[in-house]
Amino acid sequence: MRLFKRCIEFVCVAILSAFGGAAASARSAKTVLTADEGILKLVVFPGRAPWVGFSGRSRSEPRTVAMTGTYVVRQSHGARRDLLFAVESPELAPQLTVGMYAVSLKEGVTIRSASRKEWERATPLPSGPTSSRFLERHSHFVLFRGKEYLPPAGAEFGGAFPSPDERRIAIIGVKPYPSTKMPGPLGGGPDEGEIYLDIYDAESGQRVSGGRIVGIFAFSYSRWAGNDFFVMPVQYGLTSCVVAVLSIDR
Repeated sequence: MRLFKRCIEFVCVAILSAFGGAAASARSAKTVLTADEGILKLVVFPGRAPWVGFSGRSRSEPRTVAMTGTYVVRQSHGARRDLLFAVESPELAPQLTVGMYAVSLKEGVTIRSASRKEWERATPLPSGPTSSRFLERHSHFVLFRGKEYLPPAGAEFGGAFPSPDERRIAIIGVKPYPSTKMPGPLGGGPDEGEIYLDIYDAESGQRVSGGRIVGIFAFSYSRWAGNDFFVMPVQYGLTSCVVAVLSIDR
């Protein structure tokens, strides 16, 4: 029985890898990225549903992970220093997805499937403090370590994310596109538009990296991956994200 379950997991990962190319190309055309400073990378994971796990009700039924999960990121050792991505979701048992991907950001963006052994050997990257005594949130801006941070002129405040060592802070601003969808019983505001990502040095208050992204508003699932990478989803289902790279080699 255990061997049968492992075979199912292997088949799920193989299917994702085989059918990833065409869907990834179609999705990447929907997201526009303009890097103003520093390094921003657009990562499009392969396949229409790149993240698959098993539901808590049945270990024999593969389940696609939607926006109920969050990225978990590790970094490999050696010269490449790839980032390894998986998704953690409370709807899965175990909570980590079956498929994992290694992303190289040194020369462009290269994505490949990663093995469980690679994942276990890689170093976990902390996502940042869940709360900070230095951070004071307001409706349109934040105060962080005595400095005020605002989104660009004309943009709405989207969120603020201090790095794990609290030496940097990522500020997100948004300019929603007019919604063409009919509001539902739970509301239905705009869900896509221009997203402004700006990363600041908390000591000087200077902007060190940033850019403008046209995509889906999934930024509430953003997270730091250590102190040198900031990861922001830009499509539903965590199928693609923007990574702000502040340093790869450390």
